[in-house]
Amino acid sequence: MYKGIEYRTVAGEIRIEPDQTVERRVDLSRWIDMAAKGWYSADDHLHITRPVEELNPFISKMMQAEDVNVFNLLQFGLARRFHNSIQYAHGPKGTYREGDYILATGQENPRTHFLGHVITLGAGSPINFPDGYLIYRLFFEEVKRQGALSGFAHFASDALGGSYGIPLVLPHDLLGFVEVLQFNRPNYDTWYDVLNLGFRVTPTAGSDYPCGEASIAGRERFYTRIDGPLTYESWLEAVRGGKTFVTNGPILEFRVSDREMGGEMSLRGPGNVTVEGRALFDPSRDDVERIELVENGRVVRSFPRTDGSGEIAFRVEHTIRETCWLAVRAAGQKKGEIERVVLHRHWEPTSAAHSAPVHMTVEGSPPLASQPRAQGVMRTWLARLEDLETRLHEDNIEALAARLGESLLDLTDEGVLRRDRSALLDEIRKAKEYFGG
Repeated sequence: MYKGIEYRTVAGEIRIEPDQTVERRVDLSRWIDMAAKGWYSADDHLHITRPVEELNPFISKMMQAEDVNVFNLLQFGLARRFHNSIQYAHGPKGTYREGDYILATGQENPRTHFLGHVITLGAGSPINFPDGYLIYRLFFEEVKRQGALSGFAHFASDALGGSYGIPLVLPHDLLGFVEVLQFNRPNYDTWYDVLNLGFRVTPTAGSDYPCGEASIAGRERFYTRIDGPLTYESWLEAVRGGKTFVTNGPILEFRVSDREMGGEMSLRGPGNVTVEGRALFDPSRDDVERIELVENGRVVRSFPRTDGSGEIAFRVEHTIRETCWLAVRAAGQKKGEIERVVLHRHWEPTSAAHSAPVHMTVEGSPPLASQPRAQGVMRTWLARLEDLETRLHEDNIEALAARLGESLLDLTDEGVLRRDRSALLDEIRKAKEYFGG
C-alpha cells in the first residue's frame, strides 16, 4: 500500500481462494508530518478532466489517497484548440477544498515543440491567444495582469523547446518558476542558468499525470512553507516568494544564518556565513547517498551518508566572496518494488530533492548578471536564438511544421507558423538585443 512519500509503505501477500471473500485492514503510519511543520505538498502538473463540479469529491479523495495538499488540474491547449483535460471553471469557482486538501484549476498553454510548454497557476480566467499563439510574451503578460504565476514545464528542456522559449520571456521579467523534477528524475541545468542571470525563479515539480507511463499523481511534488493557515492564495504567494523545495522522497531543511529557502541576505563585504542543511528520508524507500551545497549551480561541498539512518546533516562555515545564491540538493537511488518503476525504461529511478535558493548580495560585488558565468549563459542563449531564427527561415517552415505535426504533444501546423512567423522573429530580435546580440 502507498500513500505518498510521508507514509511508510506496506507490502504483503493476500491469498484468496475461489468463491472466497477476504477482508484485511492495513494501517499506514507516517514517518514525517510536513503539514504540522507548516510545509504543504503540491503537484503542479495533473491532467484530470473535470467538466462538472460534481466530480470534485471524487478527485479530492484521490489526492487525499496520495496525500497531496494542492492538486493543480491543468487544462491544456494546442495551437488551434484549448479544450483538452477541460475544467468546469477557472479562478475561485474552480477551487474546491476538503480540510487541508485543495483542488485548483490551472492551464498548460501555450505548448509547442520548439518553444516549450508553459504552466499557469492561479489565473482567474483561461488565457489563450489563438491569433498569436507563438508569441509567448502575450500569455505571460496576461498572467501577470491577473496576478497569477507562470513557468515552464518539463525542466524547460531542449527536447521540448523550453530552453528556446525562456530567452524570449525572460527579458520581460515575467518568469515565475521552472518545473525541475518530473518522470522520476531531476534536471536543473536551465533553472541554474536563469538563476545565474540574477532572476529569482522558484523550483517546482509535477507528475504530468496521467501522461507518463506508469505515472503516479504526486510522486514528484514540491513543498511550500506557509506562515498561517493554508489557502490557495497563501500557497500561491509563498510559491511566488520561492519558499519551496522539490522532491520525490527526501525531505530537505536548509538555512543560511537565519534565512530559510527563498530568503535573501546582504553582506557589507566578503565574509563567512553559517550554512545548515539536512536531508530526511525513509531508508526502506530511498537510498540517499549524499547532500550537497550548491553555489551558483556548482557543488562546493558534499556530505555523504555515513550510516544506515534516514538522515544526512551538516553545519559549516562558508565563505561568501561575491554576490551569489546558495541551495542544497540530495541525490541517491530508489529502493523497493513500488519505487523501482522505470517510467520510460530509459533511466533508473533517482531519489532526488532540491531546495529553492537563499540569495546573497555582497556590497561592492558585481551583480550576478555581470559575472563571467552569466556572460557564458548569454552567449549560449544568443546561439539558441540564432538557431531559432534559422529554423524559422522561409525555406524551413514546411519541414518544421511536418516535424511538429508528427508530435503527439503539440500540433502546430504550417499555417500557424506562417501566420506568426514575422511577429515571432521580431520577438527573437528583441531578445537578442537584451542578451547582447
